Amino acid sequence: MTSIWQTEWNQASGNCTRAYADWAWVHRDIRGFLALGTQWMGDRFEQVEREVRERPAYDGGPDLEEAFLAETNDVWPADYLWMQRAAALRDGVTAFEVYHEQAGLDLLRHRGKEWPGLRPGNDPNWRNISTLYSNEAGIDVNSARIQHIRKIRHLLTHQRGQLRTAALRSRFGTGEGAVFSSDIVALDGDSLLQMLNDLGQHIRKVDEDILRLTVVRRARKGSSVGE
Repeated sequence: MTSIWQTEWNQASGNCTRAYADWAWVHRDIRGFLALGTQWMGDRFEQVEREVRERPAYDGGPDLEEAFLAETNDVWPADYLWMQRAAALRDGVTAFEVYHEQAGLDLLRHRGKEWPGLRPGNDPNWRNISTLYSNEAGIDVNSARIQHIRKIRHLLTHQRGQLRTAALRSRFGTGEGAVFSSDIVALDGDSLLQMLNDLGQHIRKVDEDILRLTVVRRARKGSSVGE
């Protein structure tokens, strides 16, 4: 007989979907990528600045700015951080979508169904995925917050963060402590971590529902749990 305690959602004991376990590994890698890159490259940029400042100046030689950029391949520390954060958010949203596709497939297999409306060999897009969750599980995976984060990923991927209208600059171009809106997506460290956390909290809630709709029901077929 299967105990109900074995079927309640608990990541630590492995009581979660395979899709969630796969996502958790990727999420950990993204957070590690951010932490290591910020620390190591921050230390390296500071080291380069110290070394450049300590060099003796001479007539006709490069100024401090030119010497610094010569050592960093013309990359400023703020530009490096922005590109690192953009990469992390793009990967984080992709992992978010991959989770929903995999968990959705698990739900369909459990019910003996194919993905509705897809031709053989085609992968579902986000509209297919959100429709599936709504119809099959009554789950909203496209909240206003998720739409906001996915819009930022779209801007980063297809426009390299360029904000081409006043409305976009007002919505996405003002970061932590900014006085004026920027013409590229503002990505400060705190807001990026909050977006990654929000994606993770959403996934956990969805996974609890998917586990309840699949593993728990399957366990009860051969047991007297709840009877």
